[in-house]
Amino acid sequence: MKTVFASLLAAVLITGFAQPSAQSQESHPLPDGATIPAMLDKWVDARKNKVGDEVIAQTTEPVRKDGQVIIPKGSKIIGHVTEAKARTDEDPTSALGIVFDRALLKKGGELPLKLTIQAVAPDHPSANSPTEMDSLKPADSISEMGSMNRPNTMGPNADASAPGRPDSPVNTAYDQSGGRTANGGLTPQCHGVLGIEGLSLAIRPNDITKTPLIISQTKNVRLDGRTQLMLRIEDK
Repeated sequence: MKTVFASLLAAVLITGFAQPSAQSQESHPLPDGATIPAMLDKWVDARKNKVGDEVIAQTTEPVRKDGQVIIPKGSKIIGHVTEAKARTDEDPTSALGIVFDRALLKKGGELPLKLTIQAVAPDHPSANSPTEMDSLKPADSISEMGSMNRPNTMGPNADASAPGRPDSPVNTAYDQSGGRTANGGLTPQCHGVLGIEGLSLAIRPNDITKTPLIISQTKNVRLDGRTQLMLRIEDK
C-alpha cells in the first residue's frame, strides 16, 4: 500500500513540475507594431454575440522575422469579444470589440500575443474595387456609445486617402491606392474599415487600453466568415 501511495505521489509531483514547463512559452520575437494578416473562421455579430465569446481567425500568410517563419500560414489566432452592442430605437450606434491573445501554430505550439484590429475588409471575391473603396471615410472617434464626438462624415464624397486628423485617436492614413493589393487583399499599410459600407474603426477617448471598436450608426455591426483582418501586435 505504501509502495502504491509513494508511486502515486511521485507521479503527481512529476506531473506538477512538468506541467508549467510544457505550458510555458518563450516570449515571441515579433516586435511591437508587427502586423499579422488573418481571416475570420465564422461570423461575429453585435446582435448575437456576447462579451467573452471566443473568436477564431486564421493566418492567411506566414509571419516572418529575419527570414524565419514565426507563425506559419494557416495557424489559428484565438481571441474573444470585448464588447457587443446592437442598435436600439434610443441609440442607433452599434459596436463590436474583439481582441486576440494567442496563436495556435499549425504544427503545434502556442504563442501568447496581444493583438488589436488595425484594418478590416471583406473576403477577396466580394471586395469592392479600389475606386469604390476610395470613397470610404476614415474612422471617427466616439466619446461615449451612441454619441459621436464629431459629425458622421460618411458619404460618397468623403476622402479616405487623406491622412488622419491630428486629433484623431485612430490612425486612419491610407496610401493612394487605398492600401489593398490588386485582388483586394489587405496590406500592413491598411488602417480602418475598407470596402464594407457603414462600418468604421474607433477608439473611445477614455479607454486606456486603446482597443479599437468596429462601429456603425446605420446598421448592426456584423463581420461575416472569411472577413479579412490586419492585426497588430501591441504587447511590448
